[in-house]
Amino acid sequence: MRGAVRRRGGLPPALTIIISVSGIAAAVIAAYFLVSTTQRASKQCVLVLTGVPYYDTTSHKLYFTVRNDGTTACDLSTVIAVLGGREASCTGGAASLSPGESTSFSCTFSNPPSGVKDGDKVAIQTPTTTLTASVSTP
Repeated sequence: MRGAVRRRGGLPPALTIIISVSGIAAAVIAAYFLVSTTQRASKQCVLVLTGVPYYDTTSHKLYFTVRNDGTTACDLSTVIAVLGGREASCTGGAASLSPGESTSFSCTFSNPPSGVKDGDKVAIQTPTTTLTASVSTP
């Protein structure tokens, strides 16, 4: 009599299909997680200074341009510049900045900072963020 015949071979077809479907499902879930978290994280206002803020030492005005690189509108209802420890309210720009748009502001210092020179730091405060940069002077 012969001994029991052992079959050698791969996995049964049903098990192969189950493993393949499980792998695809895991990849789809991971991709959905990555896409959804990226979309949620990127739906915000992202203000960027365009160029270098310019401070006119004669008129004591600061000029700058901001651009919205985010995906939602930015609130620019109140913009304040702080230079040399002195504050100035800024005017001239849009109150709300849509994605991809730019707007320019000018800020007049009623009590101007003294001795402002190239490279001095300025802080530009909006309701949603604070931008910092170095100023350029004549």
